[in-house]
Amino acid sequence: MILISAFLCVALARPAPTVLDQRFLPTHGLVTLAAEGSRLDVRTDQDGSRTDRSFDISALAPDGRILEARCGAWLDHEMVIVLAVQQGETTSYRYALSAFEGTRGGFEDENLLRHFVDRDQKLFLANPVFTSTGEPFRIVAVNDHTHGSDALEITFRRGWIKRAEDAAKIEEKILFDSCGGFAVEPLQFGRAVLLERGGTPR
Repeated sequence: MILISAFLCVALARPAPTVLDQRFLPTHGLVTLAAEGSRLDVRTDQDGSRTDRSFDISALAPDGRILEARCGAWLDHEMVIVLAVQQGETTSYRYALSAFEGTRGGFEDENLLRHFVDRDQKLFLANPVFTSTGEPFRIVAVNDHTHGSDALEITFRRGWIKRAEDAAKIEEKILFDSCGGFAVEPLQFGRAVLLERGGTPR
């Protein structure tokens, strides 16, 4: 009885994951993203059916803590999840691609396989698109105009506009990948670029 009571106390004391995003995606229903430390929880509710999945990104982002997460549609039945991950004084910005419906295929490349963050190979985490220090960038848009395609369009923004003159201080980075997929490096010459404020590709 004492052991059971102690276990319950520990369980009750553990903080609940923080909900970071909740939105409706046509093929998934209501999607809720929550995180605690390096663990990402993905819940989908559709037509009275609920699915809960949990992923730990610590192997690919040691000592990383998920600050922000936002999802969007990708392909016909999958989703892209964009993460801001704090590691010390640095924040990295990366995306994860789901393979919930078996879109992963038969990969044999060990380097690719290492980037699936779970044993069932349901979530692929690419290397960082970019990193920053200081105030983190916000994830402001994820595939809002590319539903049903394999393209990726993700917008990050830092700074706030309180007066008209503040507009010049806004920093913005936009990742555009015309043919997104399971690639370790998110920036690919001729296919995937990072545009920064004035449209300068990196």
